[in-house]
Amino acid sequence: KFSVNPDDLQCPPESAQCPITLEIPEEGVFIKNSGDSVVCSLFDVTAFSRLVSEKSPHPLTREKLTASMVVSADKCFYDHGKGSFVIKDS
Repeated sequence: KFSVNPDDLQCPPESAQCPITLEIPEEGVFIKNSGDSVVCSLFDVTAFSRLVSEKSPHPLTREKLTASMVVSADKCFYDHGKGSFVIKDS
């Protein structure tokens, strides 16, 4: 998890919104959209933890959530051409 500073993310405000809460999180975590995806989304860490504890699927892809889907903040950046966060060097 990391403290979210929207200015540091260099993305449009709507791309910094958690897909669960629809708000920009104070504490966030990047999660791959699927197990083999290079695209990731920013989640509120508390809302995401709730999903995991309830064994709920990924809210965007309905895929089973796994630990390998968590991406550290320094490995994810906003790609303006793709309009999404992606994993660096992918």
